[in-house]
Amino acid sequence: MTGFDEATARRWATGAVPTWVPRALAAGWLLATVVAEIVNSPDCTPADPSVCSTDPGYAAAAAALLATPVLLLTAPLLGCLAGVLFTAAELRWETQPVPLALFAGHGAACLAVLCWLLAARRHQAAVAATVPGRLTVPGRPPAYRAWRWGAAVLLLLGAAALVAYGVLVRQDRAHLAAAERVPVRVAVVEPDDSRITVELPGGRQVRLEVVDTAPYQVGGTVPALVDGEWVRLVAEPPDRTLPLAVGVCLIGLAAARAGCGRHRRRALDRLATTGGPAVTVRVRDEGAHVVLWSADGRRAFGRVLLDLPPGAAGGADDEEDDWLWEDDAASWSASDLDGDLVAMTAVGDLRQGGWVALVGDDGARWPIRALQLPARHQTTVAPDWSRH
Repeated sequence: MTGFDEATARRWATGAVPTWVPRALAAGWLLATVVAEIVNSPDCTPADPSVCSTDPGYAAAAAALLATPVLLLTAPLLGCLAGVLFTAAELRWETQPVPLALFAGHGAACLAVLCWLLAARRHQAAVAATVPGRLTVPGRPPAYRAWRWGAAVLLLLGAAALVAYGVLVRQDRAHLAAAERVPVRVAVVEPDDSRITVELPGGRQVRLEVVDTAPYQVGGTVPALVDGEWVRLVAEPPDRTLPLAVGVCLIGLAAARAGCGRHRRRALDRLATTGGPAVTVRVRDEGAHVVLWSADGRRAFGRVLLDLPPGAAGGADDEEDDWLWEDDAASWSASDLDGDLVAMTAVGDLRQGGWVALVGDDGARWPIRALQLPARHQTTVAPDWSRH
């Protein structure tokens, strides 16, 4: 089997997207969201309630906004795509210049990184193809039920959020159908709490939350909708779209997680049946991950999180004993590595985001996560492997 030497590993890593780039995008998302929330204050007035009205379409699109940081940190390609999709929705609905500029900039950065990731993956696949070799991984890949369990939990939570949204909307519609429009007098204005107290024609006072207290003056009259104990200002429709956005976001994350799990299963099944490209590398256990080094032990170029080996205590010998949680598998120290470099064969899609299994004298090790770049501290000094 041909080795993946230092020169090839160096070419493979050229142009790769560093691990800090998706994290920087996630930090940029947080900054843009916080600043946009601070400066985005529409001029709501009792005379123009449409300014404060909510749009379910925009709320559903905002699911991409909520999903972006999660995906950037777990599946950068999907995270960049989510950032671009939300930017398209922002251009469609946003009217405030500052939030528009912030998210347009973030979306442009996501688009640039998305193109960078795709180009880097193509380059890495081309470099790996220059090293001939093919191998069928012995055994069968263990099922990893955490993907299915995680997707199921996210799906249930998303469905619950959508049900809550539907209940709130139906309640509002019922009140609006029975409500009577009456003028009410502003009795108290509380700028610090964003609340006002209004007095109904019968003398009853009700404390209400408003978006902005500036348009309301003590003694002024504003229109309200009254249905028994239920009172709402005409200019202050309640925003019920948060559970809608959260629900769509959670269902989208469930679909992404299920899709990634299905893709992993299919990729590993192919390695076990028809085989895949194979190269000789050296590997070393680094605690949470196994780091892949060039065959000459001079350059680290990737890392994978592995499942327990077949037959290990509590391991994945069959469908009933699969590992469910990545933290458990991450705590496993790879068999016989002991912190030193050991020759093994890497089989699979040798590029960022590809699925790579490791084959050694004692069998195969299957990945739980796709291939990633090594952390900086894992590439600074090559260990002494001369005794191997």
